[in-house]
Amino acid sequence: MFVSDANGIVEDMGRLLVERARQFHIEGSIDPQTIPDNLNHAERLANDFISDKRQELQREAESQAVERVGGEVSRLNAFYDYKERAAQDKVEATQATLNRIRESGDSSQRLILPVLEANLRSDEAAAAQLSRDRSRRIAEAEANRSPQVAFALRSLGRIEIAAPA
Repeated sequence: MFVSDANGIVEDMGRLLVERARQFHIEGSIDPQTIPDNLNHAERLANDFISDKRQELQREAESQAVERVGGEVSRLNAFYDYKERAAQDKVEATQATLNRIRESGDSSQRLILPVLEANLRSDEAAAAQLSRDRSRRIAEAEANRSPQVAFALRSLGRIEIAAPA
């Protein structure tokens, strides 16, 4: 943006000046009347303008974040619902096999009991881990619900010596 004593904030002029400063060839001079005499006033105008712009961008970012995070949380919940159901089914199947073998009178089948008990503990631990993972991943997604827009005020100066007209 360009801050003018006469015109206040002029965004197009600011863009033009930044673009012009990136060029190295000689151009026409800037009308000296467009350069502010009071730099404190120019800084105040720039700060006010950028504060308003930051608030506008903050509202937009928050609106987009709410929508994006809501979708992400829904996808995570659906994913973990599926994974937790599958894990619970596995625990139940291992438990059923363990119970069937415990009730079996066949001593050769009972030899596998320690392995099945270890499998059951492993399956239960995996199911519990999924629950913790769900909580962690949703908390990570929720952390993105409140984005922060920041700004830095920079000044750009260019000195030109123009031949008298």
